[in-house]
Parts: sequence; C-alpha cells; structure tokens
Amino acid sequence: MKLSIRHRIEYHYDRPVFLQPHVFRLRPRSEPALHLLRFTLDLHPQPAVRAEHLDLHGNTVTEAWFDAMTTALVVESRSVVETMPDNPFAFLLAEPDRTLPEPYGARLAAALSSCRRVQNAVHPQVREMAAAVGSAVQWRPERFPLALAMHLHRTVATEVRESATLRPSEMTLALGRGSGADVAALFVDGCQAAGLAARFVAGYYVDPEAEAGADGSWQLHAWGEVYLPGGGWRGYDPVSGLAISGSHIAIAVGGDADEAAPLSGTCLGGTASVLEASLEIQPLGGE
Repeated sequence: MKLSIRHRIEYHYDRPVFLQPHVFRLRPRSEPALHLLRFTLDLHPQPAVRAEHLDLHGNTVTEAWFDAMTTALVVESRSVVETMPDNPFAFLLAEPDRTLPEPYGARLAAALSSCRRVQNAVHPQVREMAAAVGSAVQWRPERFPLALAMHLHRTVATEVRESATLRPSEMTLALGRGSGADVAALFVDGCQAAGLAARFVAGYYVDPEAEAGADGSWQLHAWGEVYLPGGGWRGYDPVSGLAISGSHIAIAVGGDADEAAPLSGTCLGGTASVLEASLEIQPLGGE
C-alpha cells in the first residue's frame, strides 16, 4: 500500500526570537517491509546552514542553523511510502537456550549497553510488573515483549494529554492511564527491567479500523523496539497490544523519548509560544 504523508509543525512566538540550532527527525525509516519513495522537508525561516547525517541510533536527521530573528518556526515534511505485509514472528532465535534476564552473550550485551539498564535502576513497581509477565512466559525472551505489550494494552488506558512531558513510568502504571508516549515509555522500561535491550520509537500508525480526527488529521504515535538475537530490532505497540507488522512507520528511534523527538531545539528571546501541529495520511491508489 502506498501512502502520502504530510506532517506540519508550527511554533508561533509572542515576539521575535533567535532560533538556536535545531534537529529535525521526520524522515520515515526505510526497512524490509517499508520503502521510502519520496521525502521533502521545508523549513521557514530558511536556515543559514542545513545538513543531514546519521545519528547514534541510525536516524537520518536534518540539523539547521539560523541567523535571523523570527516570530514563527514552520516545519513541513511530505513523504510517500510503500508498506508491505510483514510477519513479525518470521525469525529463529539465536542461542535459544538463553533466558531472561540474560538473553545476550557478552559481546552482544556490550554492544547493546546503551539500550539496557541495570535492573535496580528501574522503579520497583515496574520491575514487579516485568517479573509477573516474565514468569508467565517462562522467561522466554522471544515471548516477553508481546506478552508485555498485550498486558499494557489491557491494563493501561490511553488518554490525550496537553502536556508533552512524559510521566514517570511508575506513575503511568499506578494511574492505569497515560498518553501513547507514556505507555510506550513504560513498555521500554518494563523490557529493560527484564534484561532486554529496548528503545523508544516515534512515528505514524495507520490503523485500518480507525478514522482520522474531526479535522481530517491523525496523531503522532509511539511504540517500542526490542533487540532479539536472530531477530534484530522488533517493534511492539503497547497501545494496540500488537507486534508490528506493516502498519507502523517509524521516523525516529532513541534510548528515550527525547532522543526520538521529531524536533528539538531552543530559542533566545520571547516569553510565550503556541504550538500547532497537523498530520495527514492518505492512501495513493494506482500510483
């Protein structure tokens, strides 16, 4: 299926500001079940210098430096992607005798260290939840992520929150509700509590049974990826309770939500700003 995506982000300031260097992570990631056919990124004001590079997590990012005052920052990305059906379970686990919380050999564990945490660094309530899920799946690393995603889908309600600041995972767990990003962060923490390497993903979810909002727009989505030996990075969506299989379009991954933010940067001057965002996803027939 081919999809046209238009993602627009606007910041309006109460007085002229000077934009510090900004990083934009809006380019859909090509992968075996998803091909990026076209991508453009328009910025206003025009930056004095603009460059693209791969960051630590393999995201293709655009970095921009500005040299003039402005009362607005307008960012618009346009993409055309082609998605294909994918079987998320089509892999063979390497070293199948390994169980949680030590699913990796020494070399692989060292390479994945930036996406793993000492278990005691995870809040006790999150560790307790992870232990219950782990016990239910006999501590099998290939079964744990989906079981956790399904558990969170059943027990944590998704809500729309005005604040973009993530709640601590233990608060999301205790309240039994959170934004999609809150639930994704809880999933990542739960996987790390079980000994798995996990990271946060931001992107788009094309739910065939969902409808766009009243204004015709969709919402940015978030989920998690877990590294399974023999399977590589595999995506799991705790909001929908699914293993990812072709309906998710990643634009950024990171060790946490900040590293996967579609846009990051600051400005000098001004006392208030207004954020407006819209996301349109349309199927392309016959292209």
